[in-house]
Parts: sequence; C-alpha cells; structure tokens
Amino acid sequence: MKAKLPSLALLLMAATLITGCPSTMNMKTVEVDVMNLAEIALPDSVSNLVIVDRTVYTGNPFDSNEALLVQSKPINSGPGGSPTDAVIFHLQRYLGGSTRFQTVVASEALTGNSISKTLPKEIPWETVNALCNKYGADALVAVEVYDYTYNVSNARVSRKERSLMDQPQDTFTRYSPYDYTVAGIGNVVFGFRIYDPSNETILDEHIYRHRETWESTADNEASAASGLPPADQAVQDLIHLAGMEYAKRIAPVPLPVTRKYYAGTGDSALAKGAEQAEAGQWLQAAQIWEAGISGASKNEAGQLAYNVAVANEKLGRTEQAAQWAQKATEEYGNAQAKDILSGLEERKKLETDASGQMGLPL
Repeated sequence: MKAKLPSLALLLMAATLITGCPSTMNMKTVEVDVMNLAEIALPDSVSNLVIVDRTVYTGNPFDSNEALLVQSKPINSGPGGSPTDAVIFHLQRYLGGSTRFQTVVASEALTGNSISKTLPKEIPWETVNALCNKYGADALVAVEVYDYTYNVSNARVSRKERSLMDQPQDTFTRYSPYDYTVAGIGNVVFGFRIYDPSNETILDEHIYRHRETWESTADNEASAASGLPPADQAVQDLIHLAGMEYAKRIAPVPLPVTRKYYAGTGDSALAKGAEQAEAGQWLQAAQIWEAGISGASKNEAGQLAYNVAVANEKLGRTEQAAQWAQKATEEYGNAQAKDILSGLEERKKLETDASGQMGLPL
C-alpha cells in the first residue's frame, strides 16, 4: 500500500522559511525557533487581549442576539473540546510564545450566527467594554464563525497488467487491473474579529479558510481507506493550523525551523558530539566538535565547524553561529555552511523586524 499524505505536519511546524538543505548522507535534524513577523500590526496601546467564543447558536440562522451566556464547559482544558474551544486553545498557545500580548479566555460566550460562514454584525460596544473591563483587556478577540467538513471519496486508477511473457506459465497469477485511491478531503473555516473599545474601532476582520487532501492507494478499497488518518484527527489538525495561523497574523511568534548536522560514525568526534546533541546537551556537543577540528582532515574539519555553527544557533548564540558557519565555508570549504550562513542572516533580519513589531529596542 502506498499512502500519499500532505505536508500538514510540516505546515504546523512552519519550517520552510529559512531551512538549510544539506544533501550529504548520514545527517540528523534539529529544530531551532525563529521569530516570524506578524502579518498585521496592532496598535502599541493593545497589549492585553481577552478571547471570547461568539459562535453559540440559538437555532435561528438569522438570530444575531449577543446576550452573554454562562459557559458550562471548562475553558483551556485542552484542544479536544468543541471546534471553537480547540481553535481558542491553539490561538492562545501560540500567542503565549510571543511577548507581544498577554491573553485570557473569557468564561462567557456570546450567541451569534455560526452557520453562515460570513461574519455576523458587530458585537455591541457596550458588551465589548464590559468584557474588556472585567478581564483587564485592551482589546477583545472574538471567534465569530466556524465550519468544518471531512469527506472521503473513492477513485479507481488503472494499472498495467502483467503479460504471460513477464512470468513463467507455472508461476503466473492474475493481478487486479486496478489500484484503488481513496482521498480524504478536509475543509475548515474560522472567522475572527478584534475590537478596540478605546476608540470603538474594529482592528481586524479575517476569515481563515483552508482545504487539505490526504490520499492513500492500495489494491483494494478497504486497505486504501485504512491508509487515511482518522477523521477526528484530520479535523483536529486543521483546527490546530487555524489557531496557529491567526496567531501568526496578529503577533510575531516563534516557530521551529529545521537544521541538519553531521552525525559521523564510530568513535569520531562527529559521532561523539552527535550523541550529546541527541541527548539535548548542545553545549557539550559544541565543545566536542570544536575540540575535534585540530586533528581532523580538511573535509571533516569543515563538517565539525558546520556542526559547531548549528550547536551555537540551537543555544541561541546567533553571532557565534554565523562566525563558525563562515569559518566552515572559508577555511575548510564546506559548501553546506553557506546555507546556514544565509539562514542566519535572514533570521537576524526577521528578529530585528519582529522586535520592532513588539515595541522592543532594535
């Protein structure tokens, strides 16, 4: 059975922006956090956010009553609740990785039209003020629309039949003339608004839409279907992505980027350092790799210097990482280090711009 799964997990990790791409064999990977810029800049006066669920449905698709309701289910208990609870959980989780905002989730919920896939009329400012005053917030983030679907479709794809000439007569067996490809198609929609009560301004209106397709192929329908992710998990992944993407829209947030490093073999300095790196001991790994340079061949010295650069970036020492990447390139001719150096330069620019978005000294 062949399963063709999308890069959703990689999207959730958001690891494509500055990734180095060494092609050398026997390498391992590590993730480093890089600050990503917000898509929009909220006013500096907004630093505390209260997040509210405004999707409680009354049964009338035209009802836009915004009366406060007591939320009976626990808030912030995890991503496994209702779709709105889950997207709020992930939104707050990713915003927590940024110093730009402090967040709190309201224990109240607001009624609204949650089935039209369009934003309902704005919440009355009286209600916005009441919630912001209660939670000490500068602005209110409301989840006002949600919708999701997950469907499975089947398709038959012809495959080449084997002729009698391909196999001796006595061992020939008849093969099915078809492969079965099953596709799981997920769609998610969430609508967000941000209200600033200080001047009764809508700071952002945004409807997030995303479609994802999972495919699996086998020689029968049942086996093909078993290669798809469970529907509940697929939907949760889509909701997770929605929360992360809206956090990225309004705040600079750290997201992991993949780096590679040389693992070495046997009892080499590369291998000994890699053991420390695998155990999370990056300082010790850097020390082993650096110490091994003096007795190494030029090629291996370049790999060791490259690894020291990766270790320093993992430790948050970006200036030292750039110095070692340059050393690996210029002194030892390690071509892969150019990718690290380029990534570090882009990272520095991003983090400088992100500091400006967060109101921090540049």
